[in-house]
Amino acid sequence: PGPARREVLSLEIAKLHIRLELFDEAVELLEKSLSGSNNPERYFLLGSLHLQASRWEPARKRLAQALHLDADCAQCYNKLATIFMKQEDLVCHICSRRIPRFRSHEMVCYRCCNQIY
Repeated sequence: PGPARREVLSLEIAKLHIRLELFDEAVELLEKSLSGSNNPERYFLLGSLHLQASRWEPARKRLAQALHLDADCAQCYNKLATIFMKQEDLVCHICSRRIPRFRSHEMVCYRCCNQIY
């Protein structure tokens, strides 16, 4: 099969590994086949698997790559927020300022980025 078909097949095999709870095998397969891939689902799955294993930095990196390819990926934003909440480290991604004393029940103004409600 051609490269496009191989990418589809490797993604489907990775999903089968996930269904069988063979998470390490799924990560290995997805990581090996990343080169040249522009499929946001592949990056999203990798980020999700890293998140599940509490590997925050690889999860954050892969989910950000998925967002770069598909800015409308609501699940990516949700999972990134989960990472930030678990790390208790909220940084405004508009201006890169750290938001001090952030508590999970507070909401950050997205437009103003320095006001907490």
